[in-house]
Amino acid sequence: LRTCVFNYYSNIKNWEMGYLSEESNKFYTHYYSKKDVQILSNDYLYLGACLILFLAFLLIFLYTRKLQFLFYSLYIITSVAYLTYPYINGAETARITSTFLGHWLTSICQVLINLFYVCFVVYYLHTKTNYPVLHKSIRIIIGLLVCIFIVDGYVFLKGHYPLHMDVLSFQRLLMTFWGLLAMIYLITRAKDKLAYFVVVGSFLYMSGALAYLFLDNRFYMIVGSILEILVFTLGLAYKIKQEFEEKITLQNEISVKEISTLRAQMNPHFIFNSLSSIQHLILN
Repeated sequence: LRTCVFNYYSNIKNWEMGYLSEESNKFYTHYYSKKDVQILSNDYLYLGACLILFLAFLLIFLYTRKLQFLFYSLYIITSVAYLTYPYINGAETARITSTFLGHWLTSICQVLINLFYVCFVVYYLHTKTNYPVLHKSIRIIIGLLVCIFIVDGYVFLKGHYPLHMDVLSFQRLLMTFWGLLAMIYLITRAKDKLAYFVVVGSFLYMSGALAYLFLDNRFYMIVGSILEILVFTLGLAYKIKQEFEEKITLQNEISVKEISTLRAQMNPHFIFNSLSSIQHLILN
């Protein structure tokens, strides 16, 4: 074994002696401590569960063509990219996130998360007809988020990194303030149970995001995201059930009206035939 190892390294001419840190040693030996395994297991479990839900909602969108499922699937995948992708160990991951474009994409995902989320709410609650005031504010927020996306990309491209961080901080404050007002509005103006799903899910996610911001622990935001996804999964299932029941009710009403129409058509014919028979008898 020693002879093989010696022959393998015999052509290397630039040997150097130096200290190799524990973190660097992990990169070469693929060694993981108990703490590393615990952190990575949380990330991979969250990643796997979210990818399954992403594919499920994407398939539902392709089958139903309802945009609420598309925007929610995009919301899930951007949440995964922001919360887990930069922290998962691996050569390919490190190579992508360490690039100029990769670093910006992972940081701008927090803007895309909010953008896809508010677009999902528009179609989930039918805000245009059910909540016109909220719908107008969402249109403004969507415009601001698109502007923030463009401005931040330009700022990052020019190398103004402190301004890049300020733009993202402004986006966080904007969405926190607007989210609180939107939740208060929905609680006071709720027209059905769907609004409460939005309020509860948004509150859980916002709580995790604020805990991450102030306590600098990504785990809180992951927990908030998991709870929010569970709430909205139940909310989407409830909406599917509600739409199915409305469809059945509508079909029953149509059937009753069709039967009434047929009876209305049959009665004159019955009366006419009866009178004709009586007239025939009288004439005879």
